[in-house]
Amino acid sequence: MTRHISRRAVLTPAFMAAALSLSAASAFPIHPIVVTQPTLIVEAPASTIAGESTVIDIAGATGSLQLIMAGSLGTATFDLDPDGGATSFTLPSGLTQVAGLMTITAVSDGITTSTQVVITPAKASSVQTIVGARSIVADDADVSMAVALPQDVWGNAVANGTPVEFTRINPQDSVQVLPTTSAHLLAWADLFSGTVAGRNTVWASLGELRSPSADLDEVAGPPRPFALSVVAPSGSRAVADGRSLVLVRTDILRDAFDNVLADGTAVEFRWSGPNGEGTANAVLISGQAETWLQSPAIAGVTVITARAKGVDAAESIDLNFSPALGDFAATATRSDGVLSIDVGPVFGLDGALVPDGATVSVSGEGVSAEGQLDSGSVSIQIALADSMAIESVDVTILGSTVAVSVP
Repeated sequence: MTRHISRRAVLTPAFMAAALSLSAASAFPIHPIVVTQPTLIVEAPASTIAGESTVIDIAGATGSLQLIMAGSLGTATFDLDPDGGATSFTLPSGLTQVAGLMTITAVSDGITTSTQVVITPAKASSVQTIVGARSIVADDADVSMAVALPQDVWGNAVANGTPVEFTRINPQDSVQVLPTTSAHLLAWADLFSGTVAGRNTVWASLGELRSPSADLDEVAGPPRPFALSVVAPSGSRAVADGRSLVLVRTDILRDAFDNVLADGTAVEFRWSGPNGEGTANAVLISGQAETWLQSPAIAGVTVITARAKGVDAAESIDLNFSPALGDFAATATRSDGVLSIDVGPVFGLDGALVPDGATVSVSGEGVSAEGQLDSGSVSIQIALADSMAIESVDVTILGSTVAVSVP
C-alpha cells in the first residue's frame, strides 16, 4: 500500500541572528549551523475503500497531538496522547463511508502537517435501471434510452469505467445485449425501435449483480387509410325519423408495419347531412372504433367520415336516409278568424304510429306554426286577419310534406 509521509522542520530566528553577527565580526567567515525542531510526520495510505477502517501513523510529536479529519461527511477532531512522540490511530469506518477526498491534519506544539487520502467506492451492491421515454413508435426510427445507477453498499456511485451490460428482450422474444461502462455516476445505452409493436423488458447487470427490470413499450404509428361501414341497420332501412340510431364502425386500424393501433387511441367521426353537421369522439377497442348516429328528421344523404392520428378514412360513407312516412291525413278549417289544421293519425312506413313529440310544421303565405304529435295526432290553430286570403298550407312531418287546401 502506498503511504503519504508529511514532514516539517523549523529554524529558530534567535540562532540565525547570532550566527550572522559572529560571521561579520570574524576574520574568517562562519557558516551558520541549521538547528531544527523535531519533525512532525504523518503517514497514511494514498487510498482506501469506502467503509474500511484506515490506520494513520504519526511521529515527531513533542507534546499534545490533535488529529483533524476533513472529508465528504464533514470534519472530525481527535485528541491523541503520543508515546515518545509517536502513535497510530485507526480511522473509524464510519468516517470513510462516503467516497471522495479526505484531508488529514496533525497539529503538535504549533507545528502542522497534512496529508490526503482518496476514498474509493466499494464493490457494487445494487443497481437500478430506468427507461425513458417509456414508449416509442415501432417505426424503425424512434429511440429511447436505458440508464443504470450502480452503487456500493454505502450509496456511492461505482468508479468510472466499471463494466455494465444492458439486456433487452424485445416483443419477438429475441435477446439483445448492450455492453457499456459507467461514467459520471451512470451507465446508459440507446434503445432503438423495431417494427413490431409490443413490450420490451430491459435490465442492467454488473457481473452477477442484476437490476430489477424496466418496461419499454413499442406502439403502432399512424394508421394507414382505413375503411368505414354501417353496421346496423343496413342502408336500405335508414329512415329519417329523427330518433333511429345508426351504428358506424371503422375497420381494424393498422400502421405501415401492420401493427394494430393501441386501445384508447382517439378517433373522431364527422358527418354532414340534411340536419347540418356533427362530430362524435370515440376510442379504439381491439383496433376498432364505433359510434351511434341519430337519424335526421329530414330525408336526404348524410356523408360520414372519420380521422385517427391525422389520417382520414380511405372513403366516406354516403348514407341515404329515406322518408320515415308517406302521405298522411291533414285537414284545414277556418272559423271566426282562426285557421285550424288537424293532422293524424300519422303512421310510419312500418305501420306504427309516429312517436309522440314529432314536430309538425305548418307554413303558407303569411302564416307559420308548429306543434307536436300526441298519440299520432295534433291540432294546430293559427289566428288570421280578416283580410288574409289563404288557399292552401303545407304540413310537414319528418321531411314528408302534404299540401292542405284552406276553405
